[in-house]
Amino acid sequence: MSISTILDPRFKKLHFEKALLAANAISRIESLLQRNKIRRNMTEKLNAGMVEKDCDNLWSFHEHLVSKNNTNEDLSELRQYLSQPVIERKSNPLQYWKSVKHTFPMLYEQAIKYVSVLGTSVPSERIFSQAGDIKTDERSRLTGEHLNMLFLGSLAFDDWGLE
Repeated sequence: MSISTILDPRFKKLHFEKALLAANAISRIESLLQRNKIRRNMTEKLNAGMVEKDCDNLWSFHEHLVSKNNTNEDLSELRQYLSQPVIERKSNPLQYWKSVKHTFPMLYEQAIKYVSVLGTSVPSERIFSQAGDIKTDERSRLTGEHLNMLFLGSLAFDDWGLE
């Protein structure tokens, strides 16, 4: 959830009570970006048949420096994103990320994965809260199957996330 909050342009670091918690989330995002970059480089090399067994030659060293430099660029994407002001609360974060896709390409991939976590967790939290109100000790004969029918039927079409 902390990664999702940082990558939501409406919130970023605003709602973290402790700076250390925000810093931990940011470092996890940085490691995700680095892992994805390494995977992408290896996939490109495998597809191009460029995987070399030894790293002693000049071009292997050059490729290593290029990949290291690109990783730093990916981290600067994160720093640039965090330095921008938050967007309006009623704005759509997915629309925001689509509009800055070319500015923050590596961060965009992670944001699309994680931003939806916040949106999909809200309806489920509401349902569990309602379930706690309905399923009490006084209603001990209410089975789980009947509770499922009651709550799944009570969700609005918009809560399912289908279009």
